[in-house]
Amino acid sequence: MQAKLRELQSKLSEYEESDRLGGEENKKLKEVKNRNNEPAKPFSNLIIHLIQELESVRASLNSEKAKNTDLGAQMAKMGAIITTSQEALQQEQKNVELLKAEAKVGSSGGEIVAHLLHAQLMDVVS
Repeated sequence: MQAKLRELQSKLSEYEESDRLGGEENKKLKEVKNRNNEPAKPFSNLIIHLIQELESVRASLNSEKAKNTDLGAQMAKMGAIITTSQEALQQEQKNVELLKAEAKVGSSGGEIVAHLLHAQLMDVVS
């Protein structure tokens, strides 16, 4: 889009420059206009068209910039969600390991593991 914008600006500059430098052509055009009493505007119509196209490209560029900003904000939110999910997953993995340890110890050591598991769960809650 920016390349198209530059191209249109370049064309507009060229036409404006040729309009300024083409004094002899302008004189001829004025003579034709005066003779026929009809507007002779080959350059001005082209310039108007290029200006309209330039405005359209600028509007599209601004729209794309806004979309890019929105996408960046959504990516930041997703990053935060992923980080939170990873932390929750790690905590759940710790809980699974504690439960496995409790199952191995059996009923004799189950009370100690239960206290450890309770402490871990309290960390999750707070």
